[in-house]
Amino acid sequence: MKDMILSLLPSILGGVAVTRGLAELVDEQCCFELRSKGKVEDLVSETNTGIMRVFSNCPKAAFCLDLGKGILTDKHGSECNMSGVEAEFQCHDNILVTTKWNLTHGPDVNTTALIYDENPVYLGCPADHAGPDAGYDIYGVSETNPDCFPVYLLLDYSTQGCPQLESLHQIPETPYNAEILASSLHRREVNEATQTAEDTPAQCKIDPNGPSMAPTAVRVSDLSGQHISMPMKGEVLISPTRQTYYMFNLPEHWAPEDTELCAVQFRFPFCSDLPKDYPCFKWTGLEHDTLAEAGMHWEFMATTADETTPEWKHSSSLFQLTAAEVNKTVGLIECSHDDMDRTDEYLVNSVNQFGIHYLQAGPESGFRDGVGAFMVPCVPE
Repeated sequence: MKDMILSLLPSILGGVAVTRGLAELVDEQCCFELRSKGKVEDLVSETNTGIMRVFSNCPKAAFCLDLGKGILTDKHGSECNMSGVEAEFQCHDNILVTTKWNLTHGPDVNTTALIYDENPVYLGCPADHAGPDAGYDIYGVSETNPDCFPVYLLLDYSTQGCPQLESLHQIPETPYNAEILASSLHRREVNEATQTAEDTPAQCKIDPNGPSMAPTAVRVSDLSGQHISMPMKGEVLISPTRQTYYMFNLPEHWAPEDTELCAVQFRFPFCSDLPKDYPCFKWTGLEHDTLAEAGMHWEFMATTADETTPEWKHSSSLFQLTAAEVNKTVGLIECSHDDMDRTDEYLVNSVNQFGIHYLQAGPESGFRDGVGAFMVPCVPE
């Protein structure tokens, strides 16, 4: 029976690569089911909302791993991530995936374990509700529930595309123990203790029919500021592993003479409201950003203004996206009234694992309106 399941699994799961547009990676695909090893030993199942669970009556989960990119997809073709501040194992569409998945030796002889960001240990935690499908949701070691227990996730019924045991790197010798969870709890307490209250929001009344300026260019680099590159055709990725620079070229007399302040605005419309053929963004999500206090940090870097450097006023050191505000002000800066063009540059960094992948509206992408940063003049009070 097991041999029959093994022979059928590639045909059942092979379509994942095709539906995700990864047909060229079929030879690298490693597909499998997962079984928990620990206090509860059971096949991993998946809820209808993409949450991974053990010891429940939910449908059995199945996965494919792109070993070259560290991307894990479920049987529906949705990418998997350890999402939210508690790092819950979920698979969804239209989220920015920051988790890198891999395989290593399991705790027992001849077993293979799935690891996330080089972590071999997960936590099984009681599901939030009772019912026929109740069981234990799967989290990373940042979860603080005292009822959680450590588990490994071992490959079960894997396909021939999965690597042989001898080619895997060894699992860390130190097994899961209380020190790992204690360290995680300490980091979380420190983060919560150092959070500061939000400053007074920057105020700017904007004419919806007034002028707006898309970035002239967007550059990206690694966290050291080296290896600077230019994204292709307006594609922007803000993530924990890179820095993003927005440059605005403001023509002379661009803003009306009586306009003192201009605003940097981030536009974040619903995907259903985007122009035809405009791709939907991928984002770490409102739940993650709210619980983890995640978002963007914007910093005014440089200007070509001949006069004194304009003052940059922002509402908070943390800028967060919300579904309620389609056009949200990042900060305010003095408008240019010189008899020459002015170029301003802003540096954006991810805070607390925030991420967004989107197409910046503007000349590069060919879309006048859409997602991204814009400069707009404030209407004088």
